[in-house]
Amino acid sequence: LLIINNYPSSNRTIYKFVHDRVKEYKKSINITVYCLNSSKEKDYVYEGVNVIVGDKKRLLKIINSNEYNKYLFHSLNINMSKLILKHLVNKKIFIWFHGTDCLSWKKRLGNINFDKYFIFKPIVLLKIIPFIIINISKLKKIIKINLKCKYVNFIFVSNWLKDASEKDLKIKYKNSNIIPNYINTK
Repeated sequence: LLIINNYPSSNRTIYKFVHDRVKEYKKSINITVYCLNSSKEKDYVYEGVNVIVGDKKRLLKIINSNEYNKYLFHSLNINMSKLILKHLVNKKIFIWFHGTDCLSWKKRLGNINFDKYFIFKPIVLLKIIPFIIINISKLKKIIKINLKCKYVNFIFVSNWLKDASEKDLKIKYKNSNIIPNYINTK
């Protein structure tokens, strides 16, 4: 079961790079996507991928059914991390890092389109930097706890990202792999 906070659909292209990866995985393994959010959207199939949409309560029902023996997380956030610590202790877990989820706040500022907020740039910075710092410090604590678990495997899209994350968070990842993002050449 792949757990993510958002997923592409016929009218939304967010996380298309994850979808491309999932389509490749489907060629050799059975995989379902769980979109963990509180939207009222119904489950759907997108380009052959089954997408379950729901909140934490629905996800816990699926976890407790023991239907899946591996859990894959993309774009790790605090809610997902708490779920891992509480409910998936002895399950095989793969956590993909793409950048914003494992780098310092200074590097994450590059993801903000300041042209859009030109007049309000100082206000945006004052609001967003504390949010990023708090979020990454919580994730750092959770990553450190997960480092002790032999069932958790951290996956980075590049050596640079792994090295930068280790430096920024002052963490040494034990169980980790580098798997570049899938590139669709068609």
